[in-house]
Amino acid sequence: MSLQIVSMPEAALPWLTERTGLELTSGLRGIMAVDGKGKIHGAVGFDRWLGNAAHVHIALDNPLVVRSLAPAACAFLFGAPCWKEIAIGVIPAHNERSLRLATRVLGFKVVHRFKDGWAPQDDVVLLEMRKEDCKWLGGN
Repeated sequence: MSLQIVSMPEAALPWLTERTGLELTSGLRGIMAVDGKGKIHGAVGFDRWLGNAAHVHIALDNPLVVRSLAPAACAFLFGAPCWKEIAIGVIPAHNERSLRLATRVLGFKVVHRFKDGWAPQDDVVLLEMRKEDCKWLGGN
């Protein structure tokens, strides 16, 4: 399957929000992987911009898309147009599939766990990926 990585237009934001459960913020920007018919197979959104970091939200309909989407997402955040140094992830502990993807595949590191942060008996896991540790950038 041939996919193209493109900027995420505002009309595609509902695709990402439906799959991640995130609330739209006015600063949300991102990229997506689409096929020749325009069908979205994966997307990465960035928001909650801090001076040197941004929150990352990832949704995949096809797990293999991560191979083409991850390098593009890292280049987007850590290079032009964003020039950030840290990607921040926040995942509820019950979402073990997303935690495995973030830590084992993408290379995020767990930096903190907020007990009962998502709900009683359900922690929130705080993750980070630093530019210098990103395995998806050409020089790393």
